[in-house]
Amino acid sequence: SSGFVGREDNLKAIQDYIDGNSDAYNNEQAFVVYGPSGMGKSALMAKAIEQTDDNQKDKKVVYRFVGSKADLSTSINVVLSILKELGLNSDELKIQTIRDSAGRDREEELEEYFYRLQQHFLAIKEEVIIFIDAVDQFTNTGALNDGHEFKWLPYKLPSNLKIVISALDDEKYKVASGYLKLLKTRVHGQGNLHELKPFTNSQSQTMLCNILERSGRKLTKEQEAYVLKQPDANQPLYLFVAAQELIHWKSTDITKVYQSADDGQDLAPTQREIIDEYIRNLTEIYHHDDELVQRVFSYLHLTGGLSESVLLEVLSADHDFIKKIAPDTYHANTTKTLPVVIWARLHSHIKPFLKMENKQGRDTMGFFHREFSKSIDANKNTKKIHEDLIALIFKLMQNDHNQGFLANMYMEYYIELVNSFIEDLDSTSRDDYLHHCGESIANIGNAGFLIELWQSIKWKVKFLQKNLDFNASLGYMHIAMAFTENLHKQDLLFGSELYADSLIIIATSYKNIPDSLGLAIYYEESALMVFRDLYEQDPDDLRDRYVDGLLNLSNSYFKDGRVEKSIDLSKTALTIKGGNFETLLRLASYTLSQGDLKEGLKNAQKAYDIAKENKEDEDRYARACYTLSVANNMNKNPDNALEYGLLAWEIRKKQYEYEQDSEDFAENYSTSLINLSRIFSKAKHHNIAIELLEESLSIAEELANKDPRYKVNVQRIMVSGISIHNAHVADSKE
Repeated sequence: SSGFVGREDNLKAIQDYIDGNSDAYNNEQAFVVYGPSGMGKSALMAKAIEQTDDNQKDKKVVYRFVGSKADLSTSINVVLSILKELGLNSDELKIQTIRDSAGRDREEELEEYFYRLQQHFLAIKEEVIIFIDAVDQFTNTGALNDGHEFKWLPYKLPSNLKIVISALDDEKYKVASGYLKLLKTRVHGQGNLHELKPFTNSQSQTMLCNILERSGRKLTKEQEAYVLKQPDANQPLYLFVAAQELIHWKSTDITKVYQSADDGQDLAPTQREIIDEYIRNLTEIYHHDDELVQRVFSYLHLTGGLSESVLLEVLSADHDFIKKIAPDTYHANTTKTLPVVIWARLHSHIKPFLKMENKQGRDTMGFFHREFSKSIDANKNTKKIHEDLIALIFKLMQNDHNQGFLANMYMEYYIELVNSFIEDLDSTSRDDYLHHCGESIANIGNAGFLIELWQSIKWKVKFLQKNLDFNASLGYMHIAMAFTENLHKQDLLFGSELYADSLIIIATSYKNIPDSLGLAIYYEESALMVFRDLYEQDPDDLRDRYVDGLLNLSNSYFKDGRVEKSIDLSKTALTIKGGNFETLLRLASYTLSQGDLKEGLKNAQKAYDIAKENKEDEDRYARACYTLSVANNMNKNPDNALEYGLLAWEIRKKQYEYEQDSEDFAENYSTSLINLSRIFSKAKHHNIAIELLEESLSIAEELANKDPRYKVNVQRIMVSGISIHNAHVADSKE
């Protein structure tokens, strides 16, 4: 917060909220500072943290600046790091594995995980003040799009906990401003939503004078008046950038209208234009090579920050560029690298706008404000520089593929750069580009490196899928498929397995994207062909993988209404691996839905016989009982239907009562109630059936309030209720 100017009223508002001495604020909710880009939110937060450290010696002050380090880029990273600092055990904070309604182990969903983290905040006992700056820079946008972001933030804070958050509110950044919109659903007190206003003329004057004074400079009254009348002179970022130019003005300089033909000094009038002007002046006034300036700015922006040594290595990897910028005309460039003196000159001019961060053990440089990124993105040469940078990183990655740390570092940059490059390409251009990348990567020929590259992509994708950011995962998986397909075509066994796995992973993402089931099926069909070929080569080792592929595809066909195909694939799976519980259970469901009741009952009984051998696996046993109950009910065996229905209901009720916040347990219990209501209705015990249905409806409505996807369950129960009511009326007439 060095050089901080003004904002006394804003600082007082934050301290009053923390002290809890003002009726203007709701002390049981978070306090949110918001405003447009360039308004000084981060500087205000830094100063507020400094004041709080001084004023609240008896309280623990915890703060995080989002994006300041690589491991503080997502809400999960930030929240976990805060809770760990507050003493929570790492094991308590891990994403848990739970059993889903189909009996498969799965990791808890983001909403469930955030709810659990919220409970940890509520359980804090010591006096704690938490600052989180720039939540709009969270990178897990899937949580924002799905409305799950900030579900870790309690609606009602305990009296010993205060949380101060800063967020963007800017028409120029509508997506990033969505975080504030979502925050407002959890922070209702108007006083707790604190807007950061533009500087007054006096505050702008004070800040400008302070910056210039640190460089031993001072403007004339006329020059100062000229600066302060610019439209964006009430914004701290504008003043800071303008000051870098103003320190070179002489007291004798006169001013002129921006970009007019008159003599004199001028200033760009807006924040965006002043940044563009500053970048141009590096070449026009300070005589840095224009291509070098564009490359350095683009490289730092596109990679999210580079260490000085890596930046110089990447620049030096382009030998033609080095020959141009540092020719051997006067001095022999024996190292064929960028001379340090050229970089040192440029670095001295851009240093005021760089932030230093430690990312994965490396000290990196990057621009401290998003407005620089916007300016770089608008440069017509940036896309070409992006493509050329990928080629240079690939060259370094290829050269160092046996070097462990270096190879991994360039691998990470390569994956991220390719993924961001293909985002804006049309499908044909994307496929052509990825085909080229895939061939190049496959030709590296180092199996260990290629497997590590694939694993790196896989973990990124799994993280995104875990955070429900399925669209964001697609680009990464297209990269993986591009090079594993080439390995597959080379008849490399490990390459074929990686390719099939890539197809399955991307299919998982498509299954969770609306109206994309057809694409998911396409990729699962492709994966199955690969698994079949591998199984034929090595039946013992690949049997389970092939069966899993058959079941995955059969389930997708069933969702798509192609039940006959689902049944055929399930039967194939049974011939390969007989007595498989999962196959029998699915086959029972598929055949029952087709009206083949005897076959459905037979398969349900076989699945039950397997499950009852291990009743300790309660979820699997409950699924078997439920399916067998449904099969008996459809086959008009009411006593058996009731017996197995009650067994399933008993287990699922216990699970639901133990963990009512689990959507899976709630849905399973609701489904068991519906099944029992149908059985009792057939036995003409309509009152019992209606009671069961009412309980099921209550649970389903609660689920639908949390997640609109469950509204279909409510509709299904309503239909069942109408059916039971009509049966009741008909029986009464008899």
